[in-house]
Amino acid sequence: MRDVIFHLADQHMEAGFRAFFSRDDWHFAMGCQKFDIDPDSERDIYRRGGYTDGGLWKHAHTNLVPFKDQYRHAVIVLDADFEPHPGADILHQEISENMLDAGWAEDSFCVVVIDPELEAWLWAPNVNVARAFGHDDFGKMKAALSAEHLWDEGAPKPNDLKRARDRAARLGGKKTGGPIFRGVFAGISKRACDLCEETGFKRMRAALNTWFPYELGVNL
Repeated sequence: MRDVIFHLADQHMEAGFRAFFSRDDWHFAMGCQKFDIDPDSERDIYRRGGYTDGGLWKHAHTNLVPFKDQYRHAVIVLDADFEPHPGADILHQEISENMLDAGWAEDSFCVVVIDPELEAWLWAPNVNVARAFGHDDFGKMKAALSAEHLWDEGAPKPNDLKRARDRAARLGGKKTGGPIFRGVFAGISKRACDLCEETGFKRMRAALNTWFPYELGVNL
């Protein structure tokens, strides 16, 4: 039986997760013990065409039926920001209830609703994040976005996450979209993960820490 299936809502998530789990130190960044995952697998990292955020809201539990006896755990990842905007709490509750009704044990799955969207995970103040956007310095990148009124002074993240993503990439001479997520997720540090306050990320990290607790001297 495999350890975890990650059921993702879109191609950008897939690009980021595959890049992250291709690293040698992903378990260190997550603060958990290494578990068995193949970053090239279409099953361990699973996206079903046509089932984006709304599709996972209503059908994640049925999409995972073929895998229920093949995986110990499931992580479902989607954005909160989509029509008809049910909200992160409702999405988490309803998907969780559907998973329980489908026979998954309460401690065997984790529903990760990113509020408002995946771009919220891009902005850790880290040089590796800046480099993913084609910049040498995170502070200077942030200042450039602030100068164009895309990032308010003192705010932890830009005002318009997608516009800021696209503009930062353009200023750095990079393609936006999937390449940005691959670059950020491939280089994001443990410190950046420790500082991330987005609820969905914290929930996912806590679940992985619970399922695969770090043990001193293991997987160093």
